[in-house]
Amino acid sequence: MDSILVELARLGISWETFWRIRSSVESLEQLKDPSFVKSLRLHPSTKRKLMEADWSHRSIEMLGNLGVGFVTCFSELYPEKLFRLKAPPYVLFYRGDVEFLSGRSVAIVGSRKASVEGKELAYSLAKDFAQRGYVVVSGLALGIDAAAHRGALEVGRTVAVMGSSVEWVYPPENRGLYQNIVDEGLVISPFFPGTPPRRFNFPLRNRIIAAISERVVVVEAGEGSGALITARCAMEVGAPVAVCDLDAPGNRELLLLGAELLEEGKKEDDSVEDAILKVLDRSPLSVDEIAVMLNIDVASLQVRLLELELEGRVRRLPGGFYKKA
Repeated sequence: MDSILVELARLGISWETFWRIRSSVESLEQLKDPSFVKSLRLHPSTKRKLMEADWSHRSIEMLGNLGVGFVTCFSELYPEKLFRLKAPPYVLFYRGDVEFLSGRSVAIVGSRKASVEGKELAYSLAKDFAQRGYVVVSGLALGIDAAAHRGALEVGRTVAVMGSSVEWVYPPENRGLYQNIVDEGLVISPFFPGTPPRRFNFPLRNRIIAAISERVVVVEAGEGSGALITARCAMEVGAPVAVCDLDAPGNRELLLLGAELLEEGKKEDDSVEDAILKVLDRSPLSVDEIAVMLNIDVASLQVRLLELELEGRVRRLPGGFYKKA
């Protein structure tokens, strides 16, 4: 099974096409039969690829020679959160410690052309999250991404999701950072080795960042920033999105779309915090229920719940409910 999925990735079979094939076959082993492939309702070019495929273990041997590991959508190590996507990647290639995929994770993303303030904030936030045991996820880009990875590596763990294959370091300015992440964290990609950084790869990369993360924090996003794709995807799959209190076009846009405002360093009165924890002592409650019981506006309450969750004092449950940790 593994060799089939790896070969499909080598052939460049898209995520959507794979899941369409998967839903129409009893076993992927049937793809080795040319007559069966001819009967499938696929684009002629896709059929040609499948009929010319090498179904041996040669692709897996190639990965081994390159020092690249992989997990498939049928593996226990595959991140379950990725199934929140309509068509998740069916193979993830990696370098580093793949166990990091199973840890609690938060994405920290933003503009490549970030301000000094934005990069410093990304660094400090990532360091803070890592100290609390979170795996910090980002995209290895210049600016906010690089600052987030560096902050996380100071005290903990980080995962870089690539818009190229895992051995193709992009941007080249981050080669040293890339090696540090391989040595102390994890680099992943859905693209077979030899795949260069193409423009249409990055939205796919951003979808993975959003889907494997419990929440997404946008530090500073310009207009049309890839961080906006990540944030919108997070909203689609039900992951909370927070934006930092920086005056950037993308940040303002996300606030209008319902993202929470994360004001670094601003704490509410301890009595409010104690009151939230007290009402959660008995049973899980929704945000609306907590707001009514404590006479707190929902927007302020959501920010405080986010802070409490990041501190490990409350847990967010499916359906928007919260319980005391």
